[in-house]
Amino acid sequence: MASVAFPSRRTRWWLAAAAGTALGIASVALLAAPGRSAAGPRIPVVVVGGSAAAGWRDSGPGYVSRGLIRYARRAGLTLRIANHAVPGARVVNPLTQRDLAGWIRRPTPHRLVVLAWGILNDLRHHTPTTAMARALHRQIQTALAAHAVVLVVTPAVTRASFEEDRLAEPAAVRQELAVAQSFQSSPPSQPPHVYAVNVFAAMKQYLAVHHVAYHRLMAGRWHPNTEGHRLAGRLLAQALVTLWGPPAGPPRALVPPLPRPTGRAAPLSGSD
Repeated sequence: MASVAFPSRRTRWWLAAAAGTALGIASVALLAAPGRSAAGPRIPVVVVGGSAAAGWRDSGPGYVSRGLIRYARRAGLTLRIANHAVPGARVVNPLTQRDLAGWIRRPTPHRLVVLAWGILNDLRHHTPTTAMARALHRQIQTALAAHAVVLVVTPAVTRASFEEDRLAEPAAVRQELAVAQSFQSSPPSQPPHVYAVNVFAAMKQYLAVHHVAYHRLMAGRWHPNTEGHRLAGRLLAQALVTLWGPPAGPPRALVPPLPRPTGRAAPLSGSD
């Protein structure tokens, strides 16, 4: 099981390299970084999205949780992940807004809210991108009102990304990123703390540069397979390292202060 924490940097906005530079059942995990006590500070993480974020067609927890856990291990952090992603969920579903407010109803200064929408569910229902943008904007506002740090993660690519949705999905992703960027603060050291990772563009670029046939990473038309989830998770983790470190580390708004020394050495947990 797993729980996870984060570092700090002054950067407020970042798009993954390829962008021009990524069941209503909460699953909670605890991941203690090597060399740290499991009793140390833990960052609560709330993940919202559709089936890919929930881990469909993956033998593991899905690309979003994979990426967060991989990053946390690299950065020596501890995260407690509650994945509320719902297969078939749409960005514009008003229940999402209500549920999100419930999941984070107790404001805390050290919480990460990950909005990782797959977009394809909305495209199937011909949802206008402007409506998706308004819904995402409200979700970010709800998270910020609870003093959370927000991370918008674009979808992993699917077979539909290269075929029937090859034009509509990139347009929706651009709109998604534009919404996140609209919260960018000046100076960057001040809130709101809203970040974005363009996994969609980074994954497309990886497949092109490495001459990987996209069908190898797909399970059906709308989901990556386990190999695709692994790749998307690695790209997300790499993006977070670029965004937050190490060595610089995640935003200060996300990392609880360490407890003051008591003068006695804390007992070590685990084994060498």
